[in-house]
Amino acid sequence: MNTTGTATARETESGAENLLKRKVFGVFLSGTSGVCFAAASLFVKLCGDVPISVVILVRGSITILCCFCANQLIWQHQLFPRDKLMKLSIAGFLSFLMICGCYFAFRVGLPLGQVTLTISTIPLFVALFERIFLGMTLPWATIISEIVCVSGVVLLTYPDLKAVLDGTSHDVTVSLGFAAALGAALSQAASFVLIKQIEQHFVVTTFYLGLFCFATSIFTIPLQLHMSLELLHNIDSLQWTWVLLCGVFAVIATFSMFAGLHLERAVIVALVRNIDIAVAYIFDITLFHEDLLNPISLFGSGLIFLATVGHGIISIVLETFKPNEFNYTELNGINEHQQEEK
Repeated sequence: MNTTGTATARETESGAENLLKRKVFGVFLSGTSGVCFAAASLFVKLCGDVPISVVILVRGSITILCCFCANQLIWQHQLFPRDKLMKLSIAGFLSFLMICGCYFAFRVGLPLGQVTLTISTIPLFVALFERIFLGMTLPWATIISEIVCVSGVVLLTYPDLKAVLDGTSHDVTVSLGFAAALGAALSQAASFVLIKQIEQHFVVTTFYLGLFCFATSIFTIPLQLHMSLELLHNIDSLQWTWVLLCGVFAVIATFSMFAGLHLERAVIVALVRNIDIAVAYIFDITLFHEDLLNPISLFGSGLIFLATVGHGIISIVLETFKPNEFNYTELNGINEHQQEEK
């Protein structure tokens, strides 16, 4: 009886099962991050005229505190690894740029739904960067999802673009808001791919995001407060509550997103976390009473949401029944690790 072959088969089956569980949990974490990001965006908008630098400073402080305490009590990873210090700093800076772009888009008056939908172009940039820098292949499900996602974004922005082209609208802030949101998507996509390449624990990568938020705010707050010192004195307790809630939900969202990146491909994480689109539209309709009944925009929103949810489900099914279409180096690593333990 070939006991060696039987044992190897069992190890492979066990490794595949563990890999599938990890990927399902990664998709779950990605969706959780999307919901929490939508909540954090809501609180940013509710902050009203609170200076952006103050919001970012509070978020950075909460992030640093949570990461440091969690790392010391649970994981005890090295927060300043010399060999990865530069890449971690770049990843933190890119994530910081994403935050700035999103907050600016919210402040110029764009609805939550339009901002989140514009940022949903992240998978396009992620797939491009993964192909260029990591040499990953693009499964057909990813390609189709991206095409649908881009079509949805085009339909979403069509009414505003048409108004600008026709000369019936000259609102520069709207264009700047969309540009900032696209810049945020580009920065976030680059940080996704870099984080996957660094292969560092998510508490460490989140810690560097907090550092850049804190450090940049410290330098920019004096200038902004000089221009709006009266605004700071007029911030009431309710606005401070929104600022704190924004920081808390942003930390939960970032933890979930970075943890998901260690369990699932960056493209899938970027797509699934776009579930915040639906949540943002619910906030727009119920809380801000935005006029979102344009049929073209609604159809575009539906396409993006369909691409997001559908891609996550299709990817899990394909990886279960057609594993050859995916890169299974992770499975080989699991088997090798099991061999070392034995």
